[in-house]
Amino acid sequence: ALGLPLTGTDPARLRTGEGRFKLALQDNQAEISDLNATVDGSRLSGAGVLRMGARPAIGLGLTMDRLDLDGLVPAQPDWAQIGSTLAGFDLNLRLAVEHLGWRGLAAQRATLDMTLEKGRLALRRLALRLDDLELALSGSVALGGAPPRFSDLNLEASGTSGPALLALLPAEWTTLTPFVAQPIALRLSGGGTPEALALKAEGDIGELRLEASGTLDVRQPRGSGTLTLRHPGAPRLLGPLLGPDVADWLGAGSFSLIANLNGNVQNGGGTVTAEHLDLVAGGLRSRGQLSLALGGARPRLSGRIAAEHLPLPNPALQPAEPLPLGRLSALDAELLLEAQRMEPLGGPVFEQVSGRLHLADGTLRLEEMQAKLDGGTLRADLVLEGTASPPRLSLQGQFTDATIGGPLFRLPFDLGAGRGDASAKLQATGHSLAAMLATASGSLDFTVKDGVLVGFDLTALQTAAGLPELTPAETGLRRAFSGGATAFERLQARMTLAEGHATLTEAKLTTEGGGTATATGEIDLGRRALDLRIAARPVADAPEVGLRVTGPAASPQRVLELAPFLRWRAER
Repeated sequence: ALGLPLTGTDPARLRTGEGRFKLALQDNQAEISDLNATVDGSRLSGAGVLRMGARPAIGLGLTMDRLDLDGLVPAQPDWAQIGSTLAGFDLNLRLAVEHLGWRGLAAQRATLDMTLEKGRLALRRLALRLDDLELALSGSVALGGAPPRFSDLNLEASGTSGPALLALLPAEWTTLTPFVAQPIALRLSGGGTPEALALKAEGDIGELRLEASGTLDVRQPRGSGTLTLRHPGAPRLLGPLLGPDVADWLGAGSFSLIANLNGNVQNGGGTVTAEHLDLVAGGLRSRGQLSLALGGARPRLSGRIAAEHLPLPNPALQPAEPLPLGRLSALDAELLLEAQRMEPLGGPVFEQVSGRLHLADGTLRLEEMQAKLDGGTLRADLVLEGTASPPRLSLQGQFTDATIGGPLFRLPFDLGAGRGDASAKLQATGHSLAAMLATASGSLDFTVKDGVLVGFDLTALQTAAGLPELTPAETGLRRAFSGGATAFERLQARMTLAEGHATLTEAKLTTEGGGTATATGEIDLGRRALDLRIAARPVADAPEVGLRVTGPAASPQRVLELAPFLRWRAER
């Protein structure tokens, strides 16, 4: 092998070769010209010179149509041996390769211009093209000492689109493809020893500005530094990841991420920690400390997130659409969550939110969740077993001292105002929202005071029942049950859920004037359909008047049950 170290080289490489050249010998010098050869099927041409002496000097200029480094470059090079070998001679090398391959990379138009003199390797320029991306590397390293020292390192990447850059990174980074599919210009510079390599990076990916600096220990390996990302439009930046409707819930505004990072790699895994993390994206304002551990069955994220304002999307899933529960198995997590204000799209605004998120083996647990809503306090615990067959959901919650300032659901029968408490225990199974609603079971209790119930007018009902003439009384009763609202002193109800049906086992409304009304029946949660009966006794010792409500909750049918009462009035 001409005295060259070939440890780690594939024996199947460099097996065949043929060519011709001119050789001129003079004193201590050998000169090769007009070289044309074929090595392992690759065409090679060029010239070179070898000057013998205390330090042999080699000059080479070579051109190749194809060079596959797999099998030629060891997977784990022995840098100490390489350094001692290269320290024994001087070299001036210029190499041009039309097609270069290494570890799955396919580069074009690769060029190398380097010198080696007295143990110092100077890389004037290493350039190549990966699809639409141009890469260029330069720098120098002193090989004579231990450890080697790098200086003037400079790596530049530029092009009209950058997905090829991900080929240089771990496979898990392929999710970033939409972000780098745009014009790119990056520059990395630095120097130092392998134990303390100082690096600085800056550049632009589309409209995204990147700045980073830090120190890297290549041999451990571990490192620390700072990272800053800025973009003028958060929805444009995050749209490829979060969907085209991200602006609807995230809001307009810029993107800014500032993080102090440190990390290490060991035993096939590693840890990346953000000691201080500040994130601004549209309406989102948050900070925290996060740590991502790699190398296990799944990545594990832990830490604390505190947000001033936390906007959330509306999933907008169709009832029969499968829930994307497979994402719960992508990683494990243990997070403490805080938010001064949490605002789901199209939903109520939660304030002073806190709780704990635990995700493991595809099971999500939200524990000790607490928030302020409409002046009240909401406490809840949720468990979603995404890997169960079928998936299972369990929810327990209490809502105390809530203030209702307007219609809750904007339905013909609704709570329009009041102060109340509620508690619920729910379980459900299924792969979709429709399946969850169809299998829901549990219980719901609530009490509302000093409120308004929309749907009928109990006061007008009592007034009409007391009219002396039967015909005006009947007309008034029908009008009172046809709409309007009832101001009440207390409303108490209990519902039990089974197989997607909510049964109203107890419901009683009391007004300040002593009027009462009760309700019984069922609600089909999956179909959002009502089958209820509302009853009132506007006159003591008289038969009840009733209202049966059936059909869709948004447009139910009303059937009045007045005959027993009217017959009693006629008899009187």
